[in-house]
Amino acid sequence: NTASVLIAHHHERWDGYGYPYGLRGTLIPLGSRILSIADTFDKLTSPCPHGDGQPFEKAVQVLKGGSGLRFDPDLTEQFLLLIPTLFNVEHEIQFSLSHYSPVGNLVS
Repeated sequence: NTASVLIAHHHERWDGYGYPYGLRGTLIPLGSRILSIADTFDKLTSPCPHGDGQPFEKAVQVLKGGSGLRFDPDLTEQFLLLIPTLFNVEHEIQFSLSHYSPVGNLVS
């Protein structure tokens, strides 16, 4: 039940212009506010059928531009502080995967 509430409200906006109920500010459940920021960042940076995801820098610009309008400004600031850590983790995963060859492991 809690997860469904958080998901249902993650399209609400800090300024009250979201949906489904037009909630604003702290009337939006905390988890939904966090989910909104994370979901937007993920959508911007993840590859899609039409091409590669946007660079982290572009996603940061979008989040900063939405802070106080679409997103909780305090949570946005905290999330942006995590970007360097997320960036390093992404590169570590890519480096790790570049040394992994599933086909080679099957053949040898």
